[in-house]
Amino acid sequence: MIPIKDYVSIIYKDFNDYVEKNNNLCMLKTLTYEAGQKPDYSDIHIQQLYLLRYAYSYAFEYKSMYADLFAREQFKDSILVSSIGCGSMIDYWGLVEALEEINNRNCQVKYKGIDTIEWNYPIKKREKDTVDFNKINASTVFKKANKLISNVYIFPKSISEFSTNQFEDICEGFSEKEIEKDKVHILISLRSDERSMDRDMDRSEKLILAMKQNGFVTNDQARTYIHFKEEEKGIKGLDYKFDYPDEAIEFLKSLSGRCNSYINNFKNCSNDCEKYLNRWPVMKARNIRYQVLSFNRKDSL
Repeated sequence: MIPIKDYVSIIYKDFNDYVEKNNNLCMLKTLTYEAGQKPDYSDIHIQQLYLLRYAYSYAFEYKSMYADLFAREQFKDSILVSSIGCGSMIDYWGLVEALEEINNRNCQVKYKGIDTIEWNYPIKKREKDTVDFNKINASTVFKKANKLISNVYIFPKSISEFSTNQFEDICEGFSEKEIEKDKVHILISLRSDERSMDRDMDRSEKLILAMKQNGFVTNDQARTYIHFKEEEKGIKGLDYKFDYPDEAIEFLKSLSGRCNSYINNFKNCSNDCEKYLNRWPVMKARNIRYQVLSFNRKDSL
């Protein structure tokens, strides 16, 4: 797989080219989640800035999630994954890296990514793997499916993105559709602030209830999660394979200074430019919170 540093560098080069050719970067300030705001992920430059800020941390988190999964179950020959809200498929990168970490390079990954937006910079697949993308809301997929066939269902930073009705459709899929496997895992990446995490775990609870209604049992709890004790430690200190390009860090933390409108018309610019534009990429584990929920069919125990 492409090293995460190289992946970030490709995005940085394209984003740098965009910034150099544009006089005004005001649009980039909309990449914020304050007051419940949701950025326009369909815009390629919002995608670029988002990935520059978060892809490094997310890649480490998803790799860690799959490492915990593989401590529970070994997938010798193949693994079927449905990624619900897959974005640029960084969770697929984390899956493959986790397999390589345990020297299980022969396991074939059959991956289905589901998202309403077809993101730029998708992770390129290994030759042996099958990677499909479905540009559709996951609620529609669960409503139309005849049965659920995956070993693993992952919500990569997406469990909060669905409306109440959409999430009910997903839960109904887990509770009412035929589930092919006797053992199924649901992986959930949680938001880290207390109020948001509590809302995310409300949804985890609904997924657990749905699986129980479909004849499955679990020892995992909706109100427990996994995090790193050394959460203030840099990700590179936790995994030596993770590097971030220095030039991209310098670029991001002084992004407002790259805006010609800000430089030439400082007095006429909004005073929030530095607040929303100048941000370091996430390079520590402090915001990582996730769940690995494992289910067994009751009559198969």
